[in-house]
Amino acid sequence: MRQQYEIKYPSREYTLSNGEKKTFWTTHGSIWVDEDKKSMSVKIDSLPVGDKFTGYFKAFPYVPKHQQKQKSSYEGLPADDDFDETIPF
Repeated sequence: MRQQYEIKYPSREYTLSNGEKKTFWTTHGSIWVDEDKKSMSVKIDSLPVGDKFTGYFKAFPYVPKHQQKQKSSYEGLPADDDFDETIPF
C-alpha cells in the first residue's frame, strides 16, 4: 500500500476553555508516495485565500475517517435526565 499524506494549512488558532491554545488545520489536498519511493504525486484541491497565506503547507500522514477520534460537542456537559426524547408531532 502506498504511503498517503494530507496537505494541510493552519487556518486559525483558538483557545479551549482551560486556556490551552490549539490550531485548526484545513485540508487542501493529498500526497501519495509512488511505489518506487523515488517520486510523489500531489493533488491540490483548494488554496487558502488572504494576506496570511505564504504558499507553504504541511503534510500529515493520512488517517481514514473511521479511525479518527470523534470529538463530541457534548463532551464534558452534565447529563440531562429530564430530557424528553419524544417528538410532539
